[in-house]
Amino acid sequence: MIAPFDLLKREPDGNIIWIEAVADLHSAHLRLQELATASPGEYLIFDQDHQTTVETISSRAKAATH
Repeated sequence: MIAPFDLLKREPDGNIIWIEAVADLHSAHLRLQELATASPGEYLIFDQDHQTTVETISSRAKAATH
């Protein structure tokens, strides 16, 4: 079975990096949340069957406190 949802990360320079593929949208959403928490940035779920971006999540690094 081919996993129909790709998880991608948009780099600051605009390049898109493929991270992994998952079998269902629920799993894709959960994994994207994990990735965004672990490494801030812009992440996308891409539906291979419909050739569309299903969701985009942006997270930022926490500001350092003094």
